[in-house]
Amino acid sequence: SFGYSKDHRPDLKQLLFGMTVTGDGGVPITGRITSGNTSDSEENRFNLTSLRPVVPDLTKSILVADSKFFSGSTLELAYQENIPFVTLVPKTVGLREELVKEEGDFKPLLTRPGRHKGEIEEYKGFSAERAYRYKSSTGEEIERTMRFLVVESTVLSRQKAKGIERAILKEKKKLSNLAEKVSKRIYSCPQDAEKEAQLVREKTKLLYHELDIKINQRELPVKRERRGRPAKGEEAPTKRGWTVGIGFFQNPEKIVESKRREGRFVLATSILD
Repeated sequence: SFGYSKDHRPDLKQLLFGMTVTGDGGVPITGRITSGNTSDSEENRFNLTSLRPVVPDLTKSILVADSKFFSGSTLELAYQENIPFVTLVPKTVGLREELVKEEGDFKPLLTRPGRHKGEIEEYKGFSAERAYRYKSSTGEEIERTMRFLVVESTVLSRQKAKGIERAILKEKKKLSNLAEKVSKRIYSCPQDAEKEAQLVREKTKLLYHELDIKINQRELPVKRERRGRPAKGEEAPTKRGWTVGIGFFQNPEKIVESKRREGRFVLATSILD
């Protein structure tokens, strides 16, 4: 809850509501209201310790949590308390990025009517066991084997499609500005122009486009040494110069792959069976 801030910081949370509910009907089990400075991960750990005196045998339950649960201290507490869990893996985790790029054996998980008439929601996925290393609250490095479920969702794909289209246009504008800026630079030899081209290739990180860079030779006008009007038939003096021409085009394969990855999410669970 953001509420009213006497410090004139409406962007900061004033209160944090933490609650654990049953999965079959949303009945509250534990919860509290705490300071807005409390992190979500810290609140997850508080809820874990609060469950022990309330639920007699936590090993027979499955705790379902959002991505804030996926931190070293919280994961280790769940393992120590022997609480089975399923949680969303955040995008900041390197292993997640590896998994969404994998082309595993995706199998149908769920098909159901969508929110709009005639719309169908489809979910496909595959699971894989992976070792994951993290640090506990004491700084100890721990490795646990978890099962990760990579899910491909048509709903998520539709939600992310517009964002990807905006990102493509943004990248196109960035490349247009770069091409205009670089084309104004004149080099006295082709080697210097090639060095600039190589620098552009190395520094320009692209998600949806490919570069087509060419070195162009130009004849540049040179100021006459003699004053006065040029004689009839006198050719204007020139010198050779080289420029870097940057062309670019969309890569359909990159776009399709990006849409596929953005339409996926990853769940992690301590249940290996």
